[in-house]
Amino acid sequence: MVPTAAVSTAAPTAPAPPRIELPEAEMEGEARRLAAACGVTLPVARILTARGITGEAVEPFLTPRLDRMHDPLLLADMGRAATRLADAVAAGEAIGIFADYDVDGVTSCSLLTELFTACGATLHRYLPDRLKEGYGLNGHGLEVLAEAGCRVVVTVDCGINARKPALRAGELGLDLIITDHHEVEMPMPEAFAVINPKRPDSAYPFREICGVGVAFNLAVAVRRELITRGHFGDGEPPDLKSLLDIVALGTIGDMVPLIDVNRAWVRRGLTLINGRHRPAFRALAHAAGLADKPLTAGQVAFQLSPRINALGRLGDPTAGVALLTSRDPREAEPLAELCQKENQRRRGIEGRILVEAVAQAEAAGGAARRAIVVSSPKWHPGVIGIVASRLVERYHRPAVVLAVAEETARASVRSIPGVDIHRVLTGFADRLLNFGGHPYAAGLTVETALIDELADYLHATLEREVAAARWQRAVRVDSVLRFSEVTLRLMEELKRLEPFGMGNREPLFLTRGARLTRLRRIGDGSHLAMAVEEGGTTFPGVWFRAGDRLEALREAGPVDLVYRLKLDDYRDQLRIQVQIQEVV
Repeated sequence: MVPTAAVSTAAPTAPAPPRIELPEAEMEGEARRLAAACGVTLPVARILTARGITGEAVEPFLTPRLDRMHDPLLLADMGRAATRLADAVAAGEAIGIFADYDVDGVTSCSLLTELFTACGATLHRYLPDRLKEGYGLNGHGLEVLAEAGCRVVVTVDCGINARKPALRAGELGLDLIITDHHEVEMPMPEAFAVINPKRPDSAYPFREICGVGVAFNLAVAVRRELITRGHFGDGEPPDLKSLLDIVALGTIGDMVPLIDVNRAWVRRGLTLINGRHRPAFRALAHAAGLADKPLTAGQVAFQLSPRINALGRLGDPTAGVALLTSRDPREAEPLAELCQKENQRRRGIEGRILVEAVAQAEAAGGAARRAIVVSSPKWHPGVIGIVASRLVERYHRPAVVLAVAEETARASVRSIPGVDIHRVLTGFADRLLNFGGHPYAAGLTVETALIDELADYLHATLEREVAAARWQRAVRVDSVLRFSEVTLRLMEELKRLEPFGMGNREPLFLTRGARLTRLRRIGDGSHLAMAVEEGGTTFPGVWFRAGDRLEALREAGPVDLVYRLKLDDYRDQLRIQVQIQEVV
């Protein structure tokens, strides 16, 4: 590999111009029929049609409801797990939770903590140290829980491929209940119950819930079983709907598609988050400078989730559980401040690693390689996943970032749309010490001596198997618009499409022949503000991170704009703003 001290003298690889993908012409007729049938504007009908949301699917999408939640018992082993945990609650038996250290694991652990505490159960938790123990279920954590008196242990957001630790659980006399959502590699671990929507024999109709979604299904099943047994007597059972703010945080933070049941959970959860009923969300919003602002799914993803994740990346993830389960604002505020400090530290470390990683990538050929593979013994393993994502954004290539520890290296892997990196890595799995993940994200451990071989394997495999068109960044437009069609009614209808995120991205529009005037730099000079005019209609516009394009745009004539639409409360007046994404 290229040493980290090496500095490339070549100019950074220039990003290739994107390929603009327009809606298929044959969809226009269906969009017009949908607009007439549902009473929505044509641009919104085009968005729905392009996303395959037509006919009977429209109403559930526009109005997601919790009463459409799938029956948890459709998940294989769910009934068995709920019965065992209800037995433990009834008998006063100690229950252990083994959780991953990221926002999905922390929210899952917090949710089950709230459930079992409300049920009067004795509870012990274990969240591993990322640097010392790495990812996933391990024997040491199980031993700690067994020594604490647990006889049943629930994993959250981990364990699906932990065969050896599962055997250790059996040796310790533990009934191990694995709840996870990562890809299943057969054979599954030997455990009391294995709950995962990706099990081949699962009847649950939606595969793409994350760890906290699986945990919420478990909570519903356990509560139902306890109610059937009369456990709560004349008292009220736990209100699980009040936990949907935690479910929303984990679901958004884990970047699963915001469709189907995820959409209903997040829609209700965002309402709770914006009500600031839980001290954690008041404190986190204040720490992020968003104390008095309504939070969108995007702000939760990019402002709140990273602050929880920073704890597990750099320090102690148990502080995240303490924050989310706290009832006392005086306790929550210093915990949120800790999240803020760790997140700032994380950003500093990330920035330094990214500079070195880009230098390595450029020296190795940059985007000429089908995968970016970089490594260093100086890099913090808790931050390499974020750096991998930044490299994917920069090069539009799958990226593998490895933190080397003498003879072995731990990697975070991120991919691009249309490239299932988990499947590709499976072909190299016999040379990996550890491996798991998703089509777009994976983690692995490899011998340091095999890093070059891994890089060559990825390049050759991707070159052979992935179509050339995939290597050009594509921007998919949802609707071509004239500015005269951009109205407050359209903005209100776009709100019904929220929450936006993975699987339901914020709509992009294309307007041809627009003119940019009154261009100026704003902020620290890296952003542009302007007036945008087309067909006699003018809107204020902004283009983030485009300050270096000021002079070129001043000399440009009419341009085609790809943009998002935002409602901007400017000087206490509501106005529509064009947020530019591309000029073509």
